[in-house]
Parts: sequence; structure tokens; C-alpha cells
Amino acid sequence: ISDSSVEDDFPLHFSEWLKCRRRELDLTQEQLAQRASCSVFAIRKIETGERQPSRQLAELLAQSLEIPLEDQGVFVKAARGEVSVERLASPVHAFSSDPQTDTKLTPLPGNLPKALTPFIGREPELSALGQMLHDPQCLLLTIVGPGGIGKTRLAIEAAKQYSDHFPDGVWFVPLAVLNSPALLLTAIAGAINFRFHDPTDPQAQLLRYLYTKKLMLILDNAEHLLDGVGLFTEILNACPQVKLLVTSRERINLLSEWVFEVQGLPVPASDQEEQFASYSAVALFVQSARRVRAGFELREEDRHWALKICQILEGMPLGIELAAAWVGLLSCEAIAREIEHNLDFLTVSMRDLPERHRSLRATVDHSWKLLNEEEKVTLSRLSVFHGNFRREAAEEICGASLAVLASLRDKMLLYRTDENFYHLHEFIRTYAQERLDASGEAPKIYRLHAEYYVILSEAAKVQIRGPEQSRWLERLEQDHDNIRAALTWSTHPGHHATELGLRLCAALGYFWDMHGHASEGRRWLQTALELPIPSSSGEESPDTKLEMGTYVDLRIKVLVTSGGLATLQGDYDAARSYGREALLLCQQTGNKLYMATCLNNLGNTEVHLGNYSQALVLHEQALALRREMEDKPGIAVSLVNMGFAANSVGDYPSARAFFLECVSLRQELGDKFGIALALGNLGEVAIAEQDYASAQSFLEESLNIRREIGDERGIAFCLVHFANLERARRNYLKARDLYREGLLLYRKIGDRRAIASALQWRAELYASMGQVAQAVRLWSAAEMVYQILGVPILPSYRSHYEHVLADARSELGEGIFQQAWAEGSALSQKEAFDLALLK
Repeated sequence: ISDSSVEDDFPLHFSEWLKCRRRELDLTQEQLAQRASCSVFAIRKIETGERQPSRQLAELLAQSLEIPLEDQGVFVKAARGEVSVERLASPVHAFSSDPQTDTKLTPLPGNLPKALTPFIGREPELSALGQMLHDPQCLLLTIVGPGGIGKTRLAIEAAKQYSDHFPDGVWFVPLAVLNSPALLLTAIAGAINFRFHDPTDPQAQLLRYLYTKKLMLILDNAEHLLDGVGLFTEILNACPQVKLLVTSRERINLLSEWVFEVQGLPVPASDQEEQFASYSAVALFVQSARRVRAGFELREEDRHWALKICQILEGMPLGIELAAAWVGLLSCEAIAREIEHNLDFLTVSMRDLPERHRSLRATVDHSWKLLNEEEKVTLSRLSVFHGNFRREAAEEICGASLAVLASLRDKMLLYRTDENFYHLHEFIRTYAQERLDASGEAPKIYRLHAEYYVILSEAAKVQIRGPEQSRWLERLEQDHDNIRAALTWSTHPGHHATELGLRLCAALGYFWDMHGHASEGRRWLQTALELPIPSSSGEESPDTKLEMGTYVDLRIKVLVTSGGLATLQGDYDAARSYGREALLLCQQTGNKLYMATCLNNLGNTEVHLGNYSQALVLHEQALALRREMEDKPGIAVSLVNMGFAANSVGDYPSARAFFLECVSLRQELGDKFGIALALGNLGEVAIAEQDYASAQSFLEESLNIRREIGDERGIAFCLVHFANLERARRNYLKARDLYREGLLLYRKIGDRRAIASALQWRAELYASMGQVAQAVRLWSAAEMVYQILGVPILPSYRSHYEHVLADARSELGEGIFQQAWAEGSALSQKEAFDLALLK
């Protein structure tokens, strides 16, 4: 090594130098990594030129590679890119003890294409491929994946890292340009520089040549030549030291085949993740953008849109590179919006890209042409699904047989995410959707899709109130993307699907409530209520078959569901409006079942508004109707609501009696949600009565059930009341952490009324801990939230509330008290919430 001054501009070849030195010492990447106390992935990244070592790692590498002590400083500088790698002499020349040794290390034979861009990510895939290639039983390994997913780059990179095992080289055989399986033989021969001696039996000549060789053949893009893959078997049978690494858009289906499926690069779940830029999909976007616009950096406002691009493309490398090619002209936001609305946007004219890789449409076109007619029809119909979908849904809606699904999966146009679900890559889904629209089948398939999820949701609504509650809630959550798609289609006025839209919305109320989707649910409900009333006049459509009586019954159900969710979110004016319209329709039609429900919901609204006497009248009317109809689930609902009303005015014995009767009835019905609700309310009553042991027991049992069924609002309720219990026991730090956890869940759900109540309880904790001014700020902020909601503080809390405020005023003095109160009133809802979360 010769020392020299730093150069400002020089080519970087340290990766090749390092690889040669490692080989000269007869070290594998794994052995060098062990010597240098680093991961094998780090060595691989350095040898491919994707990363530079840190100064500490460079020093460890110098020692591991037996660099003389006097030369290690320059080695570290070269590794870090601080001096030209040209200052490093050939590894053999610099370190060989034999003066007769050649000055150059003889390179391994092969023809691997030179990478024009750094290789990004894929560490788990490379590790898995390395293990498979190292296995002596694995002679034929196929890397399968859709077009543009990065199969070729991955195969080349895996081969580079494993090339030491093949003294006769690693040879790349491009097959995309071949138009006949008959050309496979000559393509392989040409790639390895083998010349046939005469025209007779060329296959035998090639096999005799390969018999003596220990080499790897990379057979790239084999999907259109599957009729000729018998040659692969002939090679493996005749040539024991040859490995075949194949890339294909579908499996080649040979007995000797080992299959490795490739999907998109990892994409972060949020643009706020700490390691956002290190995710491979984001790193590839940034790197590709820098080739178009020097110095490109993701600004804070770009992070969301860069993530959106990666999410739409599901980490597909080709798509990400094509998207990044536009940063010279468009913002990240504009690129993301164009991709969403225009399948042909991701097109470039780069001459060094194969034509099929110059646009994503061309990539999918290539796969589409390889399908038979039944596969094309099925794939186009499957585009109706969003996210994951079940096999039975695909069969019922699309007529998709298991054989065709398996074939599409083998062709990597369809993924199986687990044993129950399939998934279409979003770009393939969009392409297939265009084909469905062009076929004229779209209206029928979309209606079948909506009908399927209506029937599923209606069945779930019944089961959610029984012992199978948890399973059905999870089922709806798993199918949520497709339920949303069915809602989108059925609530569009132009699709004439009013009945389906109303039925679907009416069936999902419990799910939206229990799984924290209340805000979203209310938006869907409002859209459904605004659908035009069906008429028998005008253009013939499915809506003309909807009788007015059926329409009115469905509208009542949607109004009742809307009112219930509005009450939960503290939107009491809307809740009253929905409830009164529904009650009027019930009275007109004589629907006693829903009349009781309307009375019950209106009673709940009056409880939240503090009108307890009016609430009890409404609940008693509802209970009488339900007892008359022997409606046990309805009776249980009335009992728990009457218990809540009694608890609100401090009538704890009556409240306890109502809740205990409700628990007994819910247990008889096997209704886990109802049992948990009544037990939680019993815990609240026990705290008020200072029966802390009973409160602990009731709340623990309630919380366990709610966690089992995924009831996020119920979990938040239990956490906040556990905090109240710990505060009463003077365990203030434990109470603080429980309030934080409960408040975060309430914010996620969007239950503003519950947030306001929790702010009050948190304020009491501040006061108990001696932070009185902070408590006053929170009490003031809570009142501000109540005023925004148009809701008074509950009368049952009012006298206690006035007492604690008087104590705070006395302790702080009027001036400090008023200042703290003003500060709390000036807070936004978010600032008040953040204040409540402080430790």
C-alpha cells in the first residue's frame, strides 16, 4: 500500500479489492464476518458496493484481512472513501510472501452482468437462498415472482455471494429474447462460450462438456419456455456438479425443483417510524430519485407521499424505480396521485431497460398473454376483491375453481397469504379490473361481491351477540377491506343497490362499535341514508324491486344504528334526530321490536344529557315492550341502561340490582359482550360504594372478556376505572399509567365524551398528587370539551366536582386559580389530551 494525499474525485472499487483479498486468504464471507465481529450481511453489502464500512468496522477488517500495521491507516481511509482505492496495490502483490507470486489474482470464470446500480435490501432473501444453494440436495432452484419484483437482480446477487463454490464459474443465460423452447440449448451453449463440434446430437455434446464442470447456470426469465424445461432435467441427470438457478413468473413444475417465492421490498407501516428511511422500499425510491435529481432528499412533507407510492406498489422494485424517474418533473405527492389514477403513468423511455420493463403495463401484459382463457376470466373477476380474500368467496363470487387459483398462484399473479386467504398485488388487481370492465361482466360481479358480504355481515350480526362473538368479530375484521369495497359500490346511487347498501350498513353497527370503527361507520351510514328512495317508475333497475315497506324497515334499522353510534361519540343532537325519525317510522308501521330499540336509544341519549327522569321513562317503556315480546336480549339491554341511569343519580343499590339481573340474563344467552359490559358497570358501582375488593374482581373479569373479544372501547373503560380504583387506594403512579393507556384507546376510537370524563378523572389524580394547578387546567379543558359537545357535566358528578374546585381555589388562591383555569380553557382538544398524558 502506498500512502498518498487525499483525492477529491476517484472511482470507488474498494468492494472488488476487498473480495479479492478475502479470496486470496481463502476466507468465505461468513468466516470474514466472524473474524471482524460483524454480520455476514454487512460483508455482503460492502462487497457489492452498496455500503461503506464504519471506521470501527474498517479497522476490524484491516486486522481480519492481515493488513500490515503500518498500512492499516491507509486501508481504513480507502474503505471509507477518503483516498483513492487506486492507492491500494493488488492484494496478492502487496501481501504475498512469495516474490514469484503473480501480481494479479486469477478471477473466477463467468459472465454475470455488471450491476449498473447498487443492490438494495433483500438480506433475509439472500440468507435463505444461500442456505438453499449450499444444500447439496438442491440442484434446481427456481426464484418465482411477478414481473418487476426483482427476480433477476436477486438471482445475480445470490450467485455472486455463492460464486466461490463454483471454480468453473457462474454463467448467466438470458432467455427473455428466445421465442422457442428449441433455442434453449444454443442459448446455454452461447452463454458458457461452448462451441458445437458438428451438427449431430448437439445436446449430447453440451452434456459431455458440462459433465466435468462444477458451475452454476442462471436461466433467466424461463416462464415462456416451459415446454422445453425437460432439458433442465437432462442436465441435472448427466452433470452431477452443475446447479441451475432459474428465474420465472411461474413454477416450472419439475420433481427436482426447489421453489423460492419473491415478493415486494419491505414497506414501513407509517411515515413516522424511526427507521423510515432504512426500509428497503423507501431506500430504493430515494436512491433511484437521486439518479434523476442530484442531491434529492425526502423532506418532511414528502415522507407521507413517498410511503404512499411504496404502499400502492407494494414494494415492487420496478414500479418504485419507474415512479422515482419522475421526481425531476413532479413532486412526490403528484407522482402518488398519478399512480393511483393512471395505470400507464409508470412508463419511461430508458434505452438500457428491456422493453417489457419500461412500463408496469408492459410487464403485466407479458404475464397476461401467457394465461389461457379460463385463467384470464378468473383473474379479471378476482379484481373485485380488495386486500385479502377467502377461497370460498372467490369460488362463490367469481366461479374460481381451486385448480385455476392454484395455476394463478403458480404463475405468481396471485399470492396465498395463509391457509385461508389469497391476495392480488394492487397493480395486477388494477390491470385485471380494466379487463373486467372491458368484458361487460363488471356490474354482475360487483353485485355478487356486495351480496356475499351483506349475507356475511348479517350472519355476523346475529352471532356477535352469542357465544361465538369473538370469532365473528375477527372474521369481519379480516374481511374489512372487502366489506369497505362492498359499501363503496352499494352506496353509490348510480349502481341502483339501495337495498344492499342499507342492509350492509344496518348489519355492521355492533362491529363498528366494538372494534373502534365508529367514526368510519357513521360516514357510511350517512351515505346510505342519502340514497334516493326507490321508485317503480323510470329506468328498470334492481332497486325497482325493492318494496316501500321493506325500504322503510331497512331505513329504521340504519337510523337506529346511526343514533347509537352518534350517542357513543357524544353527538347528541344527531342522536336525537335519528332516534325520533326512526321512532316515528316505527309508530307508522307498528314495528314494536324496533320501537323498543328507538325508545332505548333515546333514553341513553337523555342519560348522557343529564335528563334522568326523562331517560327512565323512556327505558321503562322500552322494557315493557320487550317483556311483552319476551325479547330476552332486548330485556338485558334495557336492564343495563336502567342500571346506568340509576348509577348516574347515585342510586347504587338499584343500579347494582339492575346490573346483576343483566349479568344473569347475559350468561343465559352466552353474550360475552353483554356480560363484560354489566360487570364493568358493577365495578364502577363498587368503587363508588368503596367496596374495592369487589370492584377489582368485577373489573378484572370484564377486562379479560373484552380483551378476548377485541372490544377496544370496553378495554379503555376498564383501564380508566382501574385507574380510578388505584387512585382511591392511593396508588398514584399505577393510576397515572392506567389513565394514559385508557386515554390513548379512547382517542383511537374517537369517543370524545369518554375523553372528557377521563380528563376529569386525570385531573383528580393531579390534585391527589399535589399538582393542583395542573389539575385545574385539566378540569377547565374538560369543561371546554363538554361545551364543544353541547353536553353538561353529569349531575351525579357535579356536587363532588364543585367541592374539589373549591378546595383547589382555596389552596392556590384566586389569582393563580383563575390563571390556571384560563390556560386550560385556551387549550385545543389535542393540547388538553396531550396534557392529560403527561407523567
